Amino acid sequence: MLTSRRHDMVCHMRTAAAADGTLLARAASLHMNTGAYADNGPRVTFTALEAACSPYKWDALRCDGSTVYTNTSPAGSYRGFGAAHVQWIGELQVDEVARRTGVDRVELRLRNLEQRGGPVRPGARPLDADLIGDLERVAAAIGWEEHLGENEGIGVAVGLMPGGARPVSSAELRCDADGMLTVRVGTTEMGQGAHTVMAQIAAEELGASLDRVRVGAPDTSATPYDSSTGASRSTTVAGKAVQLAAADVAAQLKRIAGGLWGVHSDDVRLADGVALHEEQEATFAQLVHSHFGFAGGELVGRGEVTSTPDGLLPVFWEVCLAAAVVAVDRDTGEIRVRRIATVADVGRAINPQLVELQDEGATVQAIGLALYEQLEWRDGMLVNDTLLDYHVPTTENLPEELLCVLIENADGPGPFGAKGVGEGAHAGAIAAIACAIADAGIPLDELPATPERVWRWLGAVTGEVG
Repeated sequence: MLTSRRHDMVCHMRTAAAADGTLLARAASLHMNTGAYADNGPRVTFTALEAACSPYKWDALRCDGSTVYTNTSPAGSYRGFGAAHVQWIGELQVDEVARRTGVDRVELRLRNLEQRGGPVRPGARPLDADLIGDLERVAAAIGWEEHLGENEGIGVAVGLMPGGARPVSSAELRCDADGMLTVRVGTTEMGQGAHTVMAQIAAEELGASLDRVRVGAPDTSATPYDSSTGASRSTTVAGKAVQLAAADVAAQLKRIAGGLWGVHSDDVRLADGVALHEEQEATFAQLVHSHFGFAGGELVGRGEVTSTPDGLLPVFWEVCLAAAVVAVDRDTGEIRVRRIATVADVGRAINPQLVELQDEGATVQAIGLALYEQLEWRDGMLVNDTLLDYHVPTTENLPEELLCVLIENADGPGPFGAKGVGEGAHAGAIAAIACAIADAGIPLDELPATPERVWRWLGAVTGEVG
C-alpha cells in the first residue's frame, strides 16, 4: 500500500442525446494521478479513454486524457484498470438520459448498443461480442421487472475494455519416455487457476487424461518467453501457445504411429493417452520407445503466438456487464448490495468453475471500490496504510445473491474459441452498483460511496444536511 496503488482520477464527461433517447455524442476529459513515477500510467490512461467511449452507436466522440505526476506513491495497473475508472460515470449519464426521455434504462441501452461487428473506435478491432444478448440475460437474472423494496435501487451497466495486451507468447510441451506430458509456459500462477487451465488445454488437444499433464513453474532461464501475466490474456494468448505446442506433439505421435503401422498419420487418432487405428493401438510411452529404439528420449513440441490472425488490436474486447440491487439506510447513509449479477462472456469456458470464481472475486473487489476503499493522504503522506484503517469487504458485506451468467459463443481468439475473464465483471459491477445507488435517489458524483458521503448527499437532496 505504501509502494503501489490504483490511479485516482478526476473526470469531466458530457453525453448528448435526442429527445427519443437516441445517444448522439460523448466528450470526456480525464486526469489520472500516476504519482511520482509513470510506470504503466500512460497505458492506464489510454485504456480509460477507450472505456470512456462505451459500446454505443455514437455520431461523434472526443476523449482526452492526461497522466499527471504528483508527489505521492506511484500508481500501477490493477484489475479492470481504465474501465473500472470511467464506466460508472458514463453509465450514470446513460441512465440520466433514460430518466429524462422516459425510456426504460435497459430498453434504451438495447436500442443504442453497437451490434457484433460494428465499430468500437477507429482503427481497432470491431465488436466481437453479442452485447444485446448479454444485456438481456443479465437483466433477466437480476429480476429487472420485479418490484423493488422500500429504499432500494436497481442498476445495470454495459461497457468494454481491451483484452489480451501484447499477443506474444511461447510455450513448450514435452512427451517423456513414460508418456507423461510436461508443459512449459511463462504465465505466472497467482491463484487464478492458470496452470489448471493450461493442463486442461494440453490434455484436450492430445487426447490425454488430466492426471498425465504437469505444468512446470516459470523459470526465465528455461521457460519460453511470455510477454506478461495480465490483461486477461493467459488463457487466450498463452493458452493458444500451449494448444499449438500440444498440437505439435500430437502430430509427431501420429506420424510415429502411422509409420509403425504403415498408414497415413491423418488416419491415426489420439484418445485416453493412446494412439489408435482400427484394431491397432499404442500408448504414448510405446510410441516414444519405438521412435528412439530404447526406453528413453522425449518428443518436444513448440507453440508460438506473435500476433493476432488479422493483425488487429486489441486481441479481444472484454465485456464489462453487470446488474445490481442495493438497499440504502437513509438514517446512516450505509449502502448494502442485495443482489448482483455479472456476465462472463468467455467464448468458451475451459473451466466453468474457475470462470465463476474469477467473476465472484472481481465482484467482491468491486464492492470494496464502490463502497469502502479509499486511500487518505495528508501532506503527501498516506495515513491509512493498514487494514485497521483501510476497509476491504468482509463476509458481512457480501450480497445475499451473487450470480455469474456464463455465456459461451465460441467467438474468442483463444483455444477452442476462448476469451479472457475476470476483469470485465469488476468494472461492470462497480458501474452497476453506482447506477443502483443513483436509482435509489442519491446523486453521487464520487466513489467510494461511503456512509458519510451518502448521508451528506441525501441531506443535500432533502435540505436537512449542509
